Amino acid sequence: MNKIRYYWTRFRQWQKRPYQPEPLNDEQHVCLNCGESFNGQYCPRCGQNSNTDRLTPRRLLAGFLDVWGAGNRSMPRNILHLLFRPGYMIADYLKGHRQPYFPPFKMLFIFVTTFFIITSITGHLYKMGDSNNQTAINIEKIGNVVHLIISDTTTIELNGKSRPLINYRNAEHKLQVKNRSQKFIKKLHNSQLWLDDHRAVSILIYQCFFAFFAWLLFRKSPRMGNLALSEQLFAQIFISSQIVILSFLYFLLSLLWVKGGDDDLPGLVSAIIYLIDYKQLYGFGWWKTLWKNMLLACFTFISVTTSVFLIVIISILLLVQI
Repeated sequence: MNKIRYYWTRFRQWQKRPYQPEPLNDEQHVCLNCGESFNGQYCPRCGQNSNTDRLTPRRLLAGFLDVWGAGNRSMPRNILHLLFRPGYMIADYLKGHRQPYFPPFKMLFIFVTTFFIITSITGHLYKMGDSNNQTAINIEKIGNVVHLIISDTTTIELNGKSRPLINYRNAEHKLQVKNRSQKFIKKLHNSQLWLDDHRAVSILIYQCFFAFFAWLLFRKSPRMGNLALSEQLFAQIFISSQIVILSFLYFLLSLLWVKGGDDDLPGLVSAIIYLIDYKQLYGFGWWKTLWKNMLLACFTFISVTTSVFLIVIISILLLVQI
């Protein structure tokens, strides 16, 4: 028990301590690029690394990995910290510790692209034969429902009598309205499929809603002080990357019980992730963080639902040409 308490204490200390760079050394170097003599790892004149030698196969591999963040701004370091100290890492980044960490927007796109490729190979290929038929059936059902809505809203009660709201000129005009409604629903469905395939874009759109309400609720906090809206957006991008990483791990585990895997984290798991991240990032107590998270979820749900509802209503009004 004492050992467990000891290791837990050390882990908590590591969580709260910012990343510590390697100490400078006194070794003398001559830059192979500009000829400057200097001490340390990088040339103060041109910035070239002192550890520059011939292009061996090892250097070739290191150059390839550096594209994906295995260099100084380490992607593996980002993954490790997002899994075990996410809120503290985000706080460090917002306070100026930028060099040790990979850029958040670039990191999110790399994670989402890699995740999409892997899930497509392992999970979605076997579904293609059934998904096309199911998509066609869903589009037909949705189109019929929208046509029914349009038909039901083409009349209005005035003085106890049903008056036409839309004057169909003839049966052909009525058929045109129905066809337009079905084409419109199909475009909506294609837009949804596009957002599903371009998850990074959909995540950014959703995070714009989420960041605004999170900024309203957490803009003044014990650990971060007065937080700007742009800083809150950066925090949300980091959290999105963390969720993508955990979604990938969940996907790999789900292959054991779901054919093709499940790439969506359960809602309760996502709620716990946000609770832990915001607790570490802002420094509030558990209960205060919890009720702020609940308000955040309510505000975000209402805003997204209202936006979608308004878009559908305006689209239907334009569709039927009232």
